[in-house]
Amino acid sequence: MVDQAYNDETQRAAIPHVRDGQNAVDQSRTHTSALSDAQKHDVWGDESGPAAVRSSSVKLFTGVADVLAKENALIARFIVETEHAMEAAKQAEWDAEYSFAQVAAALKSVSRSDEARALTEELQKDKYKIETDQRQATTPQMEISSEMDQSAIGATDRDYSKDYNNGAPSGNQTQKPS
Repeated sequence: MVDQAYNDETQRAAIPHVRDGQNAVDQSRTHTSALSDAQKHDVWGDESGPAAVRSSSVKLFTGVADVLAKENALIARFIVETEHAMEAAKQAEWDAEYSFAQVAAALKSVSRSDEARALTEELQKDKYKIETDQRQATTPQMEISSEMDQSAIGATDRDYSKDYNNGAPSGNQTQKPS
């Protein structure tokens, strides 16, 4: 399975690059607007041909500057929404870890309960063999449990497979001796 966990450090490292792109767009808008403003009547004159080129140039540079301003606003919105999404992803990971810890604690409580002990004693009294195949479950942030039962957390394929040599289930199972 591929780890799809959110990596806040990587995401935060990308934000300055997005801001650099936003600054580049804003500078392009500023310079394009300056090109529009630079189209002075006294440079182009009053002749109809050059005046038409000047008018078209002003229209072109103004239009491009307007598009770049809108693109810059879109990038700014993207940054804000990305930062909100990053915070939501961090919160969702924390919620999932907390929920897992709650489930693990509940399962641990059940496995160590008086009822579980009574059942184990009864099965042992009836000469059932009780296997206690257990593993550790931990997360980087917290120690969940040092003795979690595989069947309660997610047993391995071996736990549910058949031992075809004698036809009996193998792994984390309760078995009556033959």
